[in-house]
Amino acid sequence: MLFVVDAAVKSGKLPCTMDLARAQDLTLRVTLDTSDIPGNGTDGVVYISLQGSQGSSGEVCLSGCTLERGSSCSATITLPDVGEVQKLTLALRDGGSGIHSQWHLAQLTLLNVETGDATTFMHGQWIDKGASVDLTPGSTTNTYVVVCTSPAPGSEFDGKVELRLTDADGVQSRAIPLGDGQVKPALWRAGGTDTFSVKAEDMQVSSLQSVALNIKDGGRSSSWLPSTVSVSRPDSGEVARFTSSQEGAWLYAYWGWTTMLPAPKVQYLIQAYTSNFSDASCEADVYLTLHGERGSTEESKAFFSTQKGVADSYIFAAIDYGKLEVVVYTADARGAGTDGQVWFKLSGPNGDTEEMQLTIGGDDSACFARAGVDTFNITGPDVGEKPTVLLRLVEVLNCSSGLRGTYPCGTWLERGAAAAKALTQSTSVQALNAYKLHITTGALPGADFDGEAFVTITGYNTSTAELRLCTDGAAQASFVAGRTQEYEVKGLDVGTITAITLRIQPSEQDPAWMLEGVKAVNESTGSSAEFFYSGWLDKNTPTAELWRSNPFVDFEVTVYTADSLDSGFDGEVRLQLSGSNGSNETTLLVNESAALLPGTAETFAMRASDVGTIYSATLSIVATKKERRWQVDRVEVRRLSSPDTPPTVFLFRAWLDADTASSLTISKDLPLVDYQLVITTAPSPGSGFEGIIGITLHGEEGSSGEVKLSPPDAPPVNSQAVVKFEEGSSASLPLKAKNVGRIDWLD
Repeated sequence: MLFVVDAAVKSGKLPCTMDLARAQDLTLRVTLDTSDIPGNGTDGVVYISLQGSQGSSGEVCLSGCTLERGSSCSATITLPDVGEVQKLTLALRDGGSGIHSQWHLAQLTLLNVETGDATTFMHGQWIDKGASVDLTPGSTTNTYVVVCTSPAPGSEFDGKVELRLTDADGVQSRAIPLGDGQVKPALWRAGGTDTFSVKAEDMQVSSLQSVALNIKDGGRSSSWLPSTVSVSRPDSGEVARFTSSQEGAWLYAYWGWTTMLPAPKVQYLIQAYTSNFSDASCEADVYLTLHGERGSTEESKAFFSTQKGVADSYIFAAIDYGKLEVVVYTADARGAGTDGQVWFKLSGPNGDTEEMQLTIGGDDSACFARAGVDTFNITGPDVGEKPTVLLRLVEVLNCSSGLRGTYPCGTWLERGAAAAKALTQSTSVQALNAYKLHITTGALPGADFDGEAFVTITGYNTSTAELRLCTDGAAQASFVAGRTQEYEVKGLDVGTITAITLRIQPSEQDPAWMLEGVKAVNESTGSSAEFFYSGWLDKNTPTAELWRSNPFVDFEVTVYTADSLDSGFDGEVRLQLSGSNGSNETTLLVNESAALLPGTAETFAMRASDVGTIYSATLSIVATKKERRWQVDRVEVRRLSSPDTPPTVFLFRAWLDADTASSLTISKDLPLVDYQLVITTAPSPGSGFEGIIGITLHGEEGSSGEVKLSPPDAPPVNSQAVVKFEEGSSASLPLKAKNVGRIDWLD
């Protein structure tokens, strides 16, 4: 039994008496993964105990677990809370004798049912009957896996596939589930590329010895023909590519693991024959580039003799070609488009591509219109990750690794090779935010769609760029009739999501799609928004703009009339609220049968759309009787579902006149707080400034209004202080402004 001892006891300050409280029990779900290797499986029983930062638990039996080869079984147990788990002791007992007395454990997963936290313990070794082993939490890391299926007829597959990694020391990872073709029909298609983000053991990708694939469940088909597997680490940028050890190596259900070795560079035998003519020799360095129907290799130094009359040869190794998809976004500004030729070049640690002209079907005049988005498929050698690019605004998708890069520029390009600009992959002022889109397709005949689809997410802060929807790393989406499918995209953090724009590119093979609705989830905050459409998209209507549907909620509104002569009003008063979810409808508070008297407070019930966090209120009046003016002091709004939350206060303190100024919008009252700004000026000549500068903060609670910047030594009330910023320097300035909460952007 585990008890928690107070910190005073640990420090040696013992009281006369002491109460010991038993540690809180936790409900844990233990999952045992038995390795899929010959001879594995046992009739034994497993016992475990935990040791953590707050003590140790007793031993508990995992009854009811079936430990068969390749199986996964779970048991739910209750143990005292031992704090952070540091060690797990596992014992195998009552396993009989003979072939089933041993057990090969791949891994054990410990799930806290209440919190959802999971801890994985790797093993990958045999355990004898009666033996016990100590397991420590395994170190895993995010890993991208890209699997390409051969385009050969019949190579598609609809079952489960798992992956295993082997490092340079021969240490193997656990079996990593990749995907199930029965659950996701778009997986494992002939000629397709499927991308997965998985948790794998912390291995050095660049030194992996091999990978292995296994068909876990054959589904309706029993064979599959993969062509390549790429493994990459997003934290280190390491990439390793593997191919079958022999051409056309099929995988069959229940045949076990099939090993794939690192993809070698293509080797070319270069033979050079120097003429025997006078002065045919050359003392200079010679460089070689190979050109073929799929592109060109990087330029490399040639290692053969250039002496007169000599025949020489050497082996030249070059990385094979892969397919790239390049998406170019032209700005939406006057004159932004061009009918000129645009050329593209990639440079990376493995070499450079040649310059390639970006055309669609050989027609360069069909590209680069104002606000246009043009997609090009090109081939070239794999130059490695994090390349630089000669173009203006580019998004690059590596169809082999499944990784995307965005290369912003924001300046004009002029004609001519001398005006080319080298762009580096954006580190982005704001980190990209992950969104999950649950897209529902209608169930009518012909409702499904396979083709290019794009989404733009709009929120209170900003909008994302148009983002491509891809099914498991492919270049297009696949929407199945009557199903809700999940897509993940990354873009700027737009704040509270208010709108979704979906666009498709219909084709003759798939001319239409029936969209039922979308649920968008902001992964960083967990907030979500639902959008309903229930309509068709086709060549006549390729775009759908969906606006958030806000539920109705109840508000309590208290209106305070100023205590001055003739400040009352006997007409109609209406209120509209605006917030993070937009604005609600204008609601009548006071009708002509009531009156607002000077110095009084009247409370009204209002049912309107939920605007989320309230930012501002708009009051409007209509004179229906004698009074034509009203002096309002303030308005307080409280959401009835949160009665303990302080009301949102709007300090109007103004006259409304039915003839001249019948409505007024006021931001909610926010307390003043102190901010510290650090402003850095670029080092370029002429970048400094001396003058008056205003700044407006925008955050989750609203906007601060414009506040003038002042130097640290300026008087507090000086609203016209001059600030000076020198080129290449940083200045720290105080700022007193409204507390807008988390700052989203500033003007």
